[in-house]
Amino acid sequence: MSAGHVGEHRVGASPGYFWQPSAVPADGAEAEADRRARAVWSALAESTDAAARYLWLARGPVEALSLALEGTIREIANVLEEAAADPEAERLHVTAAHESMRIRNARQAAERAKAAWSERAGEARNVLERSRESGISLVRPGEVGWVTGLTRLGINAPFALWHAGSRGGLEERKAVALVGSRGATRYGTSVAYDFAAALAEHGVRVVSGGALGIDAAAHSGALAARSVHEGGGGTAAFLAGGLDDYYPRANAALLTRVRGEGGLFSEAPIGARPTRWRFLSRNRLIAAASEATVVVEAAWRSGALSTAAHADALSLPVGAVPGPVTSAESSGCHRLIAERGAQLLSRVEDIELMISGASGVAGSVGTENPADASGALPLDVELLGPLDRLVFDGIPRFSSIGVRELATQCALDREQVRASLARLELLGLAENSGHSVRRLDVKSA
Repeated sequence: MSAGHVGEHRVGASPGYFWQPSAVPADGAEAEADRRARAVWSALAESTDAAARYLWLARGPVEALSLALEGTIREIANVLEEAAADPEAERLHVTAAHESMRIRNARQAAERAKAAWSERAGEARNVLERSRESGISLVRPGEVGWVTGLTRLGINAPFALWHAGSRGGLEERKAVALVGSRGATRYGTSVAYDFAAALAEHGVRVVSGGALGIDAAAHSGALAARSVHEGGGGTAAFLAGGLDDYYPRANAALLTRVRGEGGLFSEAPIGARPTRWRFLSRNRLIAAASEATVVVEAAWRSGALSTAAHADALSLPVGAVPGPVTSAESSGCHRLIAERGAQLLSRVEDIELMISGASGVAGSVGTENPADASGALPLDVELLGPLDRLVFDGIPRFSSIGVRELATQCALDREQVRASLARLELLGLAENSGHSVRRLDVKSA
């Protein structure tokens, strides 16, 4: 079935894909149904759920939700097969750490997805009401507060964007992502703070992830400039968990200030805790929301490098700040410059040239396959497939977890999790006692 025929089946939306404003009902009962469906899906499925994205691709959020909760395995499988014919399905790889997520066996994918969605259905139903009570709103493509750059992600765009704080900002001005190591040095935090302050003074919005280290310095610098220069660029943060519980706790006061100066964003609903895969998938949002990505300080295998890989995959400029050759926290930046063609940045004017579209500054950063360029996975686990990586990251670092709880958390069925755990046990990465699962002591994990 052609992509055009797939689109004809969408119900309750204008022609177009779910990430395009033209496909989003603007008012009335259709708009409310679309809003509610997007909210429920944000809790029902992880951003890495290929089956969910296939249903959205073929049917849009409302009919997809009906299929997920009430449809039979056969009905879901048939729609997955239809969606597979759409060229957009080839672009499905939500995180730079994941291989292509294209579905090959529709029946098997439908069975697993249906089981996973059923586990989460109860907690997903009232997520919109609970969010409103917490002052958190859902923003859809085309609405005030939607980050227009996210449309660049196509099929990998978020199901919904949860927002807390002031409306407007990211869509009104240029934005630059400043990211880097959580264990930053004094040199790195100083550069991030100064760059962010200068950019904000010039009316550029500073985007980051709210983490310790470089992220915190970037947010702080932008906030300081905003307080001195009325109308400055301000800052916004994309978080990996729900907006009802700030993470990390040490940055709670800072994130409260960011909430009022550009806002907090997340694709995860309230109650969702940050996890390794949510951090990695969140990075694509930071990259897409910005005109350029700047890595201020990063180790050889820093998660910030995945943000750079996403920006490059979207043909957006990437820059890196050099550091001392003796500093392990700058080795990732040197890697971007030497191996990936990132623009070397030594002053804020270099960034301004980058986002102004000056020729010769937006070189290619990475390879054709974003998975090859992420550099974010520890050596002991970087050879794991996408599913095994998801399960491994779902196991707590310092405690155990039941198989059922792990399956629900990862949005997988229990048979998938058991099969994955068997592979992890063979690799010496996990131990399954039958009642609970725990990580084994892997130094580099």
